[in-house]
Amino acid sequence: MKKMYIAIGAIVVGLVILIISIFTMYVNYSNAGNRSEKQIEKLYNNSQSVLSNYTMTIVETTKVSTKYRKDLEDIIKATMSGRYGEDGIESVVTFLQEQNLQLDSKMYTNIQNTMIAGRKDFLNSQNLLMDACASYKTSLDNVVSGMFLHFAGYPKTNLQEKCTPITDERTDASFKSKKQKAIDVTAE
Repeated sequence: MKKMYIAIGAIVVGLVILIISIFTMYVNYSNAGNRSEKQIEKLYNNSQSVLSNYTMTIVETTKVSTKYRKDLEDIIKATMSGRYGEDGIESVVTFLQEQNLQLDSKMYTNIQNTMIAGRKDFLNSQNLLMDACASYKTSLDNVVSGMFLHFAGYPKTNLQEKCTPITDERTDASFKSKKQKAIDVTAE
C-alpha cells in the first residue's frame, strides 16, 4: 500500500512539475512575443521619425518659404516612398528651379549630400526593422515557440503593414518582371 502512495505521489509531483514547466514556457514565449512586437513598433516609428527628420532637414537646408514648403515636403516624401525612383534627387532640384527660388549652386550640392545621407539613414532604419521582423516571423514559424505564441494570441500587430519595406517603382517593376533595366543617368 505504501508503494502505491509513493507511486501516486511521484505521478502527482511529476504532473505538477510538467504543468509548471508548460506554464513557464507559455509565459516566456508570450513575453518574447510582446517584446518582439514592441521592438517592431519602435523601429517602425523610428523609420517614420528618420523620414520626417530628413524631410525637415531638406526644407531647412533650402530655406524654402512656407508657401512652397508643403509642396517640397510632398515631393521629398514621394521620393522616399518610391514615386520618383532613382531620379528622386533631381525631382527636388527641379521643384526648386521651377519655383524660381534663388539658391547658390553650393546649396544644390548641399541638398544632394543631405538627400544621400538621409537615404542612407532611412535605409539603416529600414534594415533594422526588417531584421526585427524576420526574427519575430522566425519565432512565429518555429514549432515550439510558434505554438506558444499563437496560443497566446500572437501576432497581435499587423505584420504586413509594419514589415513591408518601402521601395521605389523601378524596384517593384523589376521584381514583378524578373528583369532589371539599366539606369539611364543621362535622362533629364
